[in-house]
Amino acid sequence: MMGNGVDQSVRFCLAACTDKGKTRAVNQDALLLQQAVCGRKRYVLAAVCDGLGGLEKGELASSEVLRSLADWFHSRFPEVLMAGFPERELLGDWKNLVHTENERLRTYGEKQGIVLGTTLTAALFTEENWYCVHVGDSRLYEIAADTARQLTRDHSLAAEAVERGFMTREEGEKDRRRSVLTRCIGACPETVAEYQRGTIRQDAMYLLCTDGFWHGNAPERLAADFSPELLTGERQMQRAAKRVTARNRRHGEKDNISALLVRPQEGGKAGKRGRLCWKSERS
Repeated sequence: MMGNGVDQSVRFCLAACTDKGKTRAVNQDALLLQQAVCGRKRYVLAAVCDGLGGLEKGELASSEVLRSLADWFHSRFPEVLMAGFPERELLGDWKNLVHTENERLRTYGEKQGIVLGTTLTAALFTEENWYCVHVGDSRLYEIAADTARQLTRDHSLAAEAVERGFMTREEGEKDRRRSVLTRCIGACPETVAEYQRGTIRQDAMYLLCTDGFWHGNAPERLAADFSPELLTGERQMQRAAKRVTARNRRHGEKDNISALLVRPQEGGKAGKRGRLCWKSERS
């Protein structure tokens, strides 16, 4: 299914990288990166989930949540677009998805006699704005002008201590409580996600990553690694993600290591990763 007369003004370059790390037998991270065209508009859905390594079947939890998110993008999101993209519908859909997945994983865990859970950081990019739903300690960054700005807030004991002024941000990044989550999907009786929106910067790189990727990488280092001025194409973006992943492994990172990159560009050639095309009317 394909719309006609696609606007050539904005393109998204995309890249993805995941690694199970040095010590984990299973990669419990899950990634979702899809692009769609509807009429003259492009949309990208990017998401990372980190199955909780201290619990059982983290890889099942992460993959199931992203499977439901992908189903929403394929089946429900076109209806949201046809309705004129009311943000209240997007927010309502995501709230329902988080609640449903939390209940589904809890019910499965109770039947199996286990506890399982996952983080979720997902961002929907339009040609004008980004929208984010977030639970846990995976992160969304906006990188531009030699600065990496963390757009999400970690839901961990260490992050809460930093917010309350009990330790500095640098201390919080190294504190062992950084891995003790206060929110996740599946292991909590009730999960409250955070929702944000912002304006797309055409000169920016957007990075979504699990904690194994951001461990040991200060914002200034990420800004240098993923400078949008230097990484102008998907091959360069892919190489940069793999380079940082390899560096983390050399430095002893034990967790799974995953990242997604989204770079909006005016003109140029669009990325084809995960591309969908919808008609502007129902079929």
